[in-house]
Amino acid sequence: MSRSFTVKPAASKTQGRGRGTTPTHPQPLLGPGRGRGTQTEVGRGTQFGTRDTSPQRQPPNAGLQQRMSHQGAYTMITPNEERRRQINQQAQQEAERYQRHKEQRKLGHVNYKGTVGGGEISQAEARRNAATQLRNTKMDSLQKRQQYRSDLRQKEEDDALKKKAEQRRKSEANLSLEKNRQEKLESDHRKKNEAFLKRIEAENRAKRVEKLTKSPSGSGTEASGGNDRLNQISGAVSLNYLFMQGSFEIYTSLSVLV
Repeated sequence: MSRSFTVKPAASKTQGRGRGTTPTHPQPLLGPGRGRGTQTEVGRGTQFGTRDTSPQRQPPNAGLQQRMSHQGAYTMITPNEERRRQINQQAQQEAERYQRHKEQRKLGHVNYKGTVGGGEISQAEARRNAATQLRNTKMDSLQKRQQYRSDLRQKEEDDALKKKAEQRRKSEANLSLEKNRQEKLESDHRKKNEAFLKRIEAENRAKRVEKLTKSPSGSGTEASGGNDRLNQISGAVSLNYLFMQGSFEIYTSLSVLV
């Protein structure tokens, strides 16, 4: 089988890795210029390969580009020595400041002589005191509960007495009102009964006078006898009042002497 093109052997290129190596395929200098065919770094209107070295025109990532080295498909960035030195210096200052703070807050000399039993008393005495304090605590709690119950009972009794006194006052007020009402009612009944009796007495007297005037005239003895009879009629009216259980009745008796 024939071939229509010439086969050339592949060129083997060794690529080194690490510091100091140069990229195999150098990158063209591309700048922010505009337009077709622009190959400059600073922009439009400059010649190919020219570069402005003034510090005012340096791009912000110039240091990063200087530390970048292309190794085939990889890009190695060398560390920034200035930044590393600043970080190390700041860490050292912070460590020194922390050490000074620890020295300032350090606890001074403490002179303490340990004693057995927790102080000036023995262990047995301390246990006796603890047991006594426990018993006293129980008694205190019991007394507090009893005092609370007694106070609660006393409060309930006081409330009951207040309620009883209030009800007694109300009942006395009701009795006083009822008594006043009964007295007023009795007075009204008495007045009405007196008026009724006076009216009856007047009617009876008028009837007797009319009866005497209609009778034939007689001697003087008969006239005097008629006057005596009229006096007897007027004095024969008697009033009897009976008051029992808030009510009363009136009994009237008329007696005529012939």
